[in-house]
Amino acid sequence: MAFDFNSVMQEAQNAIKNSGGEGYKYQLVYPNVGNLTVKLLFNPKSNLVKRAINRHTIGEDKIACMRTYGQDCPICKVLEDAQNARGIDLGKMRSIVRGISLAQYVESDYKIDKVKPGDIILLMYPWTVFKDISTVLSQAKTEQEIASLIASNEGFLFTITRGTDNKYSTQVNPFKKYKSANSDNEFMDMLNSLDDLNTMVLSNPISEEALKDVREVAQELTNTYLVSRTPQYQRLAGEQMPMSFGSFGAQPQQPAYNPAPSQQPSYQPQAPVQQPAFQQPAFQQPQQPSFQQPQQQPAFQQPNYQAPSNTGMPSAQTGDPNKPPCFGRHGQEDMNKCLLCPSEIACAQGQR
Repeated sequence: MAFDFNSVMQEAQNAIKNSGGEGYKYQLVYPNVGNLTVKLLFNPKSNLVKRAINRHTIGEDKIACMRTYGQDCPICKVLEDAQNARGIDLGKMRSIVRGISLAQYVESDYKIDKVKPGDIILLMYPWTVFKDISTVLSQAKTEQEIASLIASNEGFLFTITRGTDNKYSTQVNPFKKYKSANSDNEFMDMLNSLDDLNTMVLSNPISEEALKDVREVAQELTNTYLVSRTPQYQRLAGEQMPMSFGSFGAQPQQPAYNPAPSQQPSYQPQAPVQQPAFQQPAFQQPQQPSFQQPQQQPAFQQPNYQAPSNTGMPSAQTGDPNKPPCFGRHGQEDMNKCLLCPSEIACAQGQR
């Protein structure tokens, strides 16, 4: 079966012809080190000559910042909360302000691929250049002066200079004008044919798809840096947390809390049982024989057990295993030994 591919080929050729950098219709140009001279073009469809846009860089993606539309940005809030509450610096994800304008390329100190003098470009520049252009336009006193800068066939040029230190400056050459078209009518047709500046880079108003991306990214960042206790979060936050925990809610607290009640029943019944059984032999058994034995068995003190000993120390008595072998036998010169004996008090009362 034969197919007619003429429409397919025509669409592909038009896409190549009309696409510039990053898929834009006009070639995207960003100032390089050196001088770039352009003629800014008023955009009738948007009634703008320049537009500020804010974008977040999340990984390899550029995500709209809602501040572009004068709204609070959920991504900005997550980044701020991560810094304030967790001390996590996510500065690389903060939104960066850029200015965009449709302009006519005139000349530059460096080569720009696919661009020749007179071509219409999508000019993107940093916030400092945006402010410089605003300053120049704000100093115009009449509509004619404004038109000579952005809406006249023969108008003034802007030169953007970028230094090796990445500092920018913007000047207007008051002595040189540039003619954009062969006639004023042709120039006006050119302006009216320009695409709406509000549809470029970030559409205004924001599209539903872009708004969905903003919300999804904000939620993902929240889960990663403010809610999740995954190993990645622990490493970034510097916190020591159980790796099995999933969130800050009641769920992760229970594994740490549940074992405590289960341990108390096994400990409390043992304390009353073990303590009396352990303490009674320690206090009662040494005391009972210590007071009764000297009175009931005085004969044990009379036998001379010192003879077999070469050291002069008494031998062990066999009558009561709870008594030390020297019970009542130390002389005055060995009283310091009595101070270390657990039966010293009973011995002193009963024998000395």
